[in-house]
Amino acid sequence: MSDILNLKGLTGGHDATWFEVIDVKGSEISLNPAVKNGKMLVYPLFGTEQDVKDYSKAARIQISLNGYYATVAGNATTAEDAIKEKLGKEYSVGAVSSSHIKIYLVEEFEKAVERGVSRV
Repeated sequence: MSDILNLKGLTGGHDATWFEVIDVKGSEISLNPAVKNGKMLVYPLFGTEQDVKDYSKAARIQISLNGYYATVAGNATTAEDAIKEKLGKEYSVGAVSSSHIKIYLVEEFEKAVERGVSRV
């Protein structure tokens, strides 16, 4: 957790890729993963048309977990990459807007999905 809070002030990039993390706040993160046959589905980026249809028709579960939102000035995509590099693979990091990045522990996400799947 202290690694996340230490993100405030992180800067990087230059010109069009410049960014600065100006704030980090704890928050409840809500997600709606797709599930089928008791397993979470991952969007088939390189799947067939049928794979995409199956994903789109799959049941959704709503899960909530504790996480963080980082507010950034500048390029959120570059900031996302820098935060991923700093925190490592144990965290999921994703830009959700041009000024906000969602951060949560992958392990907590997996536990929340397991709890949600068991209710389906």
